[in-house]
Amino acid sequence: MTLAIILHLNDLRIEQNPAVSGASKCDRLLAVYQYDQERENLGAASRWWLHHSLHSLKNDYHKKGADLYLGQGDLLTSLPMLAKKVGATHVFWNWRWDPTYFDLLEKLQKALERAGIEVVTSNGSYLLDPRTLETKSGKPYAVFTPFYKAALKAIEVQSVAKIPSKFRSVKAKSLTVEELKLLEKHPWTKKLERAWKPGRGEAKAKLKRFLKNGASRYDKDRDFPAIDGTSTLSPHLHFGEISPHEVYLASLKKEPFVRQLFWREFANYFLFHFPGAAKKNWNPKFDRFPWINKRAELKKWQQGRTGYPIVDAGMRQLWKTGWMHNRVRMIVASFLTKDLLIDWRKGEGWFWDTLVDADRGNNVLGWQWTAGSGPDAAPYFRVFNPILQGKKFDPTGSYIREYLPELKNLPDRWIHEPWNAPEEVLDEAALILEKDYPMPIVDHAQARTRALKSFAQVSK
Repeated sequence: MTLAIILHLNDLRIEQNPAVSGASKCDRLLAVYQYDQERENLGAASRWWLHHSLHSLKNDYHKKGADLYLGQGDLLTSLPMLAKKVGATHVFWNWRWDPTYFDLLEKLQKALERAGIEVVTSNGSYLLDPRTLETKSGKPYAVFTPFYKAALKAIEVQSVAKIPSKFRSVKAKSLTVEELKLLEKHPWTKKLERAWKPGRGEAKAKLKRFLKNGASRYDKDRDFPAIDGTSTLSPHLHFGEISPHEVYLASLKKEPFVRQLFWREFANYFLFHFPGAAKKNWNPKFDRFPWINKRAELKKWQQGRTGYPIVDAGMRQLWKTGWMHNRVRMIVASFLTKDLLIDWRKGEGWFWDTLVDADRGNNVLGWQWTAGSGPDAAPYFRVFNPILQGKKFDPTGSYIREYLPELKNLPDRWIHEPWNAPEEVLDEAALILEKDYPMPIVDHAQARTRALKSFAQVSK
């Protein structure tokens, strides 16, 4: 008799999962998720999502007559013990390529095989195996466009076999989801319940809605935060509630959206080949960058109290929903690293704690790209002007009014720069600057000049 363990990592789904499909061919199976907070180091928003996603996955297994075993702690020690206890003959998993897990999984595979257990691995969480793609000179790609062109040629979309309606499972005493203690006591996470519904069912429904209503206008609408123009699939993809292969197949004719899928691949690929970039500047010149790192200014940025409405609206959206529109992510990141000269790692850490889609590769690549220290980075002299960015991408101020209600009565003409509004306009809007809304904490023109002088010091 064969008994398979399905080790779930960042693939919290049953359908369209090659590991589950393969394991279902064995006589018996046991689905396992092992939570290791020390290794994962998840932020509060991600832990909230994981808690609810595990409940959803557990419920999906129950519908198939099976259960989800939950463990805690070091996977390298506990999984071989569990495999021996239940008499496992096979272990199936989808690779996690990020540096926190890849080396561990290689060691785990060797340990299981030494114990006589067959390990079957798949690439069900990404479109590409990052080990298989390199430049003609044999080096990893460091620029997105050449990577994208090569990846489109290299991709092999998976065909996942159907799974049975019922599983022949075994039982093992495990922890409950609540015993993993993923939820914060802080009331902030309660807000997430109004914004999101984790789980496979919502992920599929969201993809269907996007392809029906938004995908055809994605290229035109995606940069405007007041418009529902993006898929918001990022947290579902991050936790593997939906497969990137099924999203790719469903959106093949939507090139701008497909391109965004490959930015996710590039971020994963980048961190796999340059794991040190999670904490260090990819471009070592930036090790000499004269960051100022004023704690008070960092706090105002985190709270959405910088005095620049588009920046503050983004930071308030993040605090309220655990998510931020991608265009606004670039604006707030530019403001932190260039207007305030605060180290990108401070911003990356805040995003890591507060984003429900806090993917390490995406987070690190996005921040290093904006700061100018990463691969294929934006030219350093590209310093986003928060006033012009607001006027261009939120021209009527609808996004700003949603997250900064204190500015809701300002006319469109002044909502992006309330400090320049005439006194009679402020009076009519019932807005008292500094009391109801802060004055800008820096002058953008002066801050831009300061940033360029700082960059000149490291570029010599």
